[in-house]
Amino acid sequence: GSDVESNADMCPMHVRAPVDCRDDASSSVESEHVGEIFGPSSRCLMTVEEDPICVKGICNELERTFDVHYHDEVFQCRYGGQIVDTLFGVTLKCPILAAVCPQVVCPSNCSGRGVCDHSSDFGSTCICDNPYDETDGCWEVT
Repeated sequence: GSDVESNADMCPMHVRAPVDCRDDASSSVESEHVGEIFGPSSRCLMTVEEDPICVKGICNELERTFDVHYHDEVFQCRYGGQIVDTLFGVTLKCPILAAVCPQVVCPSNCSGRGVCDHSSDFGSTCICDNPYDETDGCWEVT
């Protein structure tokens, strides 16, 4: 065959080599996203377009969130899979909180006596099987 036939299986994809967001030296890597931040507090998140992006992320234990810093703004991830519109042309998918901030998920994983509600306005909270148990981690023994 012709050149057309030999190139028929070629897929013009943009592939980015693995980059450690926590390494300051990675900032020299060419990026599609203006505002990427590399350094010890940076984490790799995915955009809704499935593009990786390095952003500064801090575990906020007080609010039980993962706070994403992008273009001098702070966006709160309250649960994994949450979609965050940065208002800068990049829409992020929040990581699973237990993976990036295990200390902010439900205390003691609700002690096996409840479910963790990640969509609460107050961060992750336990909904205890016992409706009278008002402890944070469903610790009350009946």
